[in-house]
Amino acid sequence: MSEKTPAKNTQLRVSGPVLLVDDDEEYRRMMEKLLLSFGLTSIPIESGAHCVRFVQNQPWNWFPSLIITDIVMDGMGGYQLMRRLQEQYPKKDIPIIVVSRLDAILDIAEAESAGATAYVKKPVDPQQLYEALDRIVNHDPKTGALTFTIDHSDSP
Repeated sequence: MSEKTPAKNTQLRVSGPVLLVDDDEEYRRMMEKLLLSFGLTSIPIESGAHCVRFVQNQPWNWFPSLIITDIVMDGMGGYQLMRRLQEQYPKKDIPIIVVSRLDAILDIAEAESAGATAYVKKPVDPQQLYEALDRIVNHDPKTGALTFTIDHSDSP
């Protein structure tokens, strides 16, 4: 993860928890600190399956404000997680940011198809993540605010 800090120093505000789903414990800790620096408190979850169980164990009217997930995880990956959450909350638009090392056009298209609102490549550039979060938090994700930060200009 880059050590750059966002140019903006504005704290982001969401109405509920941010779920942070990644199977790498060290990475989750780094992301928790980064999100905290943005003013966001996250609930770290170690896998897609754990996330589904966590959500199922919440009160019927509870839902996360935002989800940040990896794609490649043991067991249930990020694509499956996104689809399961859409099944659980069919009437809610829960913004989902994919943070992954995968950066092929097909991976990005699959993430979008599965319901991702934004796609940020690992290692995470804090400024790019902040900008994606800012667009999501301060705009209606249904208005076409998809934010995919992968630059394919260097791809063959």
